[in-house]
Amino acid sequence: MPKRTVRLYAMIPETAPMLLLIRSPLFSTLLKSQEVEIEPHGWNGNPASLPKNTRAIVISTAVSVGSWDDIALTCAARGHFLLCNDHYVQCDGSLSDELEPAFRAWLGRKDA
Repeated sequence: MPKRTVRLYAMIPETAPMLLLIRSPLFSTLLKSQEVEIEPHGWNGNPASLPKNTRAIVISTAVSVGSWDDIALTCAARGHFLLCNDHYVQCDGSLSDELEPAFRAWLGRKDA
């Protein structure tokens, strides 16, 4: 499987790789096993500022500029993978423990 690079949006992009290791060790391992490299990008926490034409991984917390539900809906509508610690955030804002199957499905989509 060839390596692929995926954009990752975080409030402080310079710390995104370290943040993943500390707060999302399962996801970090999953990225390595799927041979995915991240390309960190800044994000101000506002759902409207997320990219519209490029799918990406978004790291968020319940505290942000927009409401949690708005972030989840925006990410789902734009094809982003929303991550909070080691949980996949579904379009209704609920956290799922099904991180690995959700990420594999997202990564396998033709528009990824």
